Amino acid sequence: MVIELVEFQLKPELRDEAFALVVADTTMYLKTLYGFRGRRIAKGDGGVWLDHVEWESMDDALQAAESFRREPCGISFKRCVVPGSTVVRHFEVFHSAT
Repeated sequence: MVIELVEFQLKPELRDEAFALVVADTTMYLKTLYGFRGRRIAKGDGGVWLDHVEWESMDDALQAAESFRREPCGISFKRCVVPGSTVVRHFEVFHSAT
């Protein structure tokens, strides 16, 4: 399993309620992609957000990222984010417990 962490900041004029609609649309799309396992979005201090997505494999994560960039919902998501504020990291799961 692969964890994809995307850290970003929202544009200051965007309200959380409006962003929640974009998140719902993008989550519906991600659920249709092969290898999708789950997603969480968290809001931290100082306007920092974290998008935590789980994929079956690194290939699934990378293919999804390429597809997401071209999708209307992905484009809408990108329009919500401060340019240059995005940091993407991928991690192979070493241990997991619930």
